[in-house]
Amino acid sequence: MRRDYAVCSDQGGTLQPIQEHSWDVTWNVPDPRGVHNTLFTLHPYSSLRELQTYFTFPPDQSVAEVVSSKKTYDSPDKLVGGSPYEQIFQDQDSVIVLYDIPTDTRFPHINGFFSKDLTEVREDASGWIFARGGEAFIACRPLQPYTWKPIDGGGRRLFSPYLKNGMVVQVAARTEYHDMTAFQRAILALPLEFKLNPAPSVRFRSLRGKTLAFTYGQIPQVNGAPLDLDHWPLFGGPFVEAAVDSGRLILKYGKMRRTLDFRRLTVTDTP
Repeated sequence: MRRDYAVCSDQGGTLQPIQEHSWDVTWNVPDPRGVHNTLFTLHPYSSLRELQTYFTFPPDQSVAEVVSSKKTYDSPDKLVGGSPYEQIFQDQDSVIVLYDIPTDTRFPHINGFFSKDLTEVREDASGWIFARGGEAFIACRPLQPYTWKPIDGGGRRLFSPYLKNGMVVQVAARTEYHDMTAFQRAILALPLEFKLNPAPSVRFRSLRGKTLAFTYGQIPQVNGAPLDLDHWPLFGGPFVEAAVDSGRLILKYGKMRRTLDFRRLTVTDTP
């Protein structure tokens, strides 16, 4: 996370069937009212099996009950929700999103939200899409061809109807480059290799000097070393820290720390 923007993600999959948002780039704005200051992609997954994993109701009425209040759940052009066929790898402000969608899936495509508030949008012949959101430069590389569809209220939906698909995203602060053209040159100079069969796979050199390698269904690698998921923290962000099964949660702001110990039921402040 930076002052100008935040890049956030989970590992993909169905963590919450209706209102999940698995990854995004969000840029800072003085007043967010009426502003769509975010960018993301998703697979618009919808299924009875997913709903019955989280809710208890008869199968013949489950989808209708959900759609009665969450009208976009069963829509092919929806812009919220998780999918069991989406996997995500993030390193700092780089994101690799991979999709491997079975042929019998109801909505065999991915959607990308490109806000009405993006500026300096450029589609390069290399396949990269460049844009500026506030004080953030954003580069996106879809792994398959796409078309644009309008969104009610402004903006565009990237529509890519391919079962094996993905997106590579790199973000930087506007202050890091003289202008969009300089940022574009920096991105185009980065090595990028990908393949789609037998499983989507990407190897990318990020702006932060790291070689990121990610294959669908496998553990991501940074500079040739697999992530140590066995020792992955429960929370490891700039504001919250906790080890798995520790029973302790540390809240961080500047140099201040507040430790919540749920086993001893104590709260400790460190200035």
